[in-house]
Amino acid sequence: MQKDDILRNIGNHLSSIYLLKDQYEIMKEILIMLSKITDCDYLSIFLLKNNPRKDLYEFFPLENRFQVRKSDINLHSEIITEVLTKKTHLLLKEKDKIKLKEGAGNASEILIIPGSLLQDVQGLIFVEKGLFSQEEISILSSLSSIIAFIILNSRHYKNLSDLVTQLRISYEISSSLIQEMNPDRLIERIFKEIRTHFGYDIIGVFILKDDGTLSLEYTVEENSIFKGFKLGLGEGIIGYVARTGESYYAPDVRKDKYYIEGVKGILSEFAIPLKIKDKVIGVLDINSRKEDDFPDSTRKLLSSLAALITISFENARLFEETKRLSKIDMLTGVLNRRTIEIEIERWIKRAKEEKKGLTIFFLDLDHFKEFNDRFGHQKGDEALKIFSDNLKKTIKEGVCGRYGGDEFICLFYDTEKEEILRIGNELIKRIEKNKKLKGITLSIGISSFPEDGKTMDELIRVADKRCYDAKRFGGNRLRE
Repeated sequence: MQKDDILRNIGNHLSSIYLLKDQYEIMKEILIMLSKITDCDYLSIFLLKNNPRKDLYEFFPLENRFQVRKSDINLHSEIITEVLTKKTHLLLKEKDKIKLKEGAGNASEILIIPGSLLQDVQGLIFVEKGLFSQEEISILSSLSSIIAFIILNSRHYKNLSDLVTQLRISYEISSSLIQEMNPDRLIERIFKEIRTHFGYDIIGVFILKDDGTLSLEYTVEENSIFKGFKLGLGEGIIGYVARTGESYYAPDVRKDKYYIEGVKGILSEFAIPLKIKDKVIGVLDINSRKEDDFPDSTRKLLSSLAALITISFENARLFEETKRLSKIDMLTGVLNRRTIEIEIERWIKRAKEEKKGLTIFFLDLDHFKEFNDRFGHQKGDEALKIFSDNLKKTIKEGVCGRYGGDEFICLFYDTEKEEILRIGNELIKRIEKNKKLKGITLSIGISSFPEDGKTMDELIRVADKRCYDAKRFGGNRLRE
């Protein structure tokens, strides 16, 4: 199951948690929910606030057993201090577990996740199992802010009975946000929920740009004519909120010194900063055609919603970044093997449909093993980075990926043979003249669709063999 599908399913499951009022049941449901994501041996949550007894909520998936006990956790230990300071997850191996003095004690790894809501850590989540995959760590970490939000709400349920109605509305909106990873669709759903629950239909999200201006990036369809409208920092109510980082309410805009007229007929306006780590990234602006139409309780709920919107923006950004990084070889910055193979298949299909040509470079560094043996693997990694930088500078119209070790593949679509040879020879000369590579040169094997093959395997095999032939004749050359 893909990460976004998992998050959608979890979003649906959250309904039962939000409607609970008992903290014991809320913690139990959170742990059960997390156990469904990963085949783990043990989970627990330790609340950092309003927890005088130092209760630890534990769940043992194999026994389907939930319990609460007093914890011996030391919040001032080196490990916990690191998690609370950096506000990011920490993976402990077997040798480090003894320092923690918590957990089931049998698993090989412990993942500690801070349940953090806008850098305010509400609790610590401990997950134990044999070995964690990067996908599991990514999903569990992505849920930390949602869990923190639930923990925070559990305290509200416990202390303020009149907050139940407000949180019901908050849940319906936040569950929509949790289930949607696409930023454009996300904002569309936010506007729909605000209109449905509050009746406000003049809504916009301004994003703070690198040049210091605020641009209206999202608005309701009937006001799309204003999309792209810009304000300076400190200009109007929206600019004032972005500059100060504080919410601002104008019960009667006709009397407000900061108000700048946009949509006709506006009588009251409420603007809320969207902040990450105290840095303003934008402003949620809501307007009404009624005077003083934002009661205190509504403003409080909209402010809470703005915080959740910010988290959702960040989660959507991180999700897109995660998808992007999943396609990239982290050392060299070019595509990884899986992605370059997908690209080859896609380009072959396109070439067949359009009856065009396709060229593959199979590239292999000469003398790389000797370089590694002489200078060490760290210098070898640096050499691969230098090579990939030259690859990206030389090949601007093609697509390149790391096939494995010091082998790379590049694709060219419907490119003239003379241009292919020019690019190949230019790259070979670049590598030969690079003094930092200290004797490393480059061999290239070339294959073409459909002349040398009609499948990915055939084209790679031919290009690989020609690259091998180039190396047999001394390297630092290409063979076609």
